Amino acid sequence: MEVPIDKTLPIQVTGALSGVPYLGIYITNNKLIEEGKYIEMEFEDGTKVRKKISLDQKGYILSEKTTPEVPRESVQVSVIKDSQVLYTNEY
Repeated sequence: MEVPIDKTLPIQVTGALSGVPYLGIYITNNKLIEEGKYIEMEFEDGTKVRKKISLDQKGYILSEKTTPEVPRESVQVSVIKDSQVLYTNEY
């Protein structure tokens, strides 16, 4: 599947919250790539999945390991530097 890139958005997200939840995240904002340390998805129950940001990578896939007992309804995606949140949005 191909997702058109909208460079006006700092981050683009696609994925599924049903079954085993996963997100495909594309960071278009170079400042977030340069300054961010981690890209993280957090669910309403506090479960978090995090990956380290690499300077030479814009796309990431974050996934839970198993199907949760309670279906996911929303997810918050954040770019984090140390304990500072550089960007966050709920999907």
